[in-house]
Amino acid sequence: KGFIMSNKMNLGCGFDIKEGWFNTNYFSHEPVKDCFYLDARTEHLDMIGKLDFILVNHVLCTLAPQDADKVLRNCYLWLKDGGTLQVIDMDILKIFKSYQEERYGDIPIQDGNSDWKLCMALSGYGTRLSLYTPKRMEDAIVMSGFRTVERKRESEHDSRPLESLILEATK
Repeated sequence: KGFIMSNKMNLGCGFDIKEGWFNTNYFSHEPVKDCFYLDARTEHLDMIGKLDFILVNHVLCTLAPQDADKVLRNCYLWLKDGGTLQVIDMDILKIFKSYQEERYGDIPIQDGNSDWKLCMALSGYGTRLSLYTPKRMEDAIVMSGFRTVERKRESEHDSRPLESLILEATK
């Protein structure tokens, strides 16, 4: 009930429900209205070649590297030819630069000294299993089959601009 099959997927949406999108999550500690369970590590053959746009917002860093690679490969399969993948994830170089330049207010952790903020930002309070530089993320996307990858300065979907890396890929 309430299911809208859209040509746009919000993969790993959490509580960020986008109206008119296919909002998915791997799991939730509490039910989220208009969000559907989807294990993006598996192919879901019924979705192959059906989507125009997939948003993956701060999800890949929470997965083991081999699982993140599976998700990217499936995103490639699910997109129509010419479809777009937008990946927003933590950019460790941005976090390190803020630390090195002593711009500790740019590190998105509220409490603690500068070293605590750096460690907690990089580990996501222990939730991050994978870390990406822009080049490493681009390589992972290309290895998934995408033909073009472009780094973006901003995205209307980015809720964490001080720490985010934004890449768009075309199938």
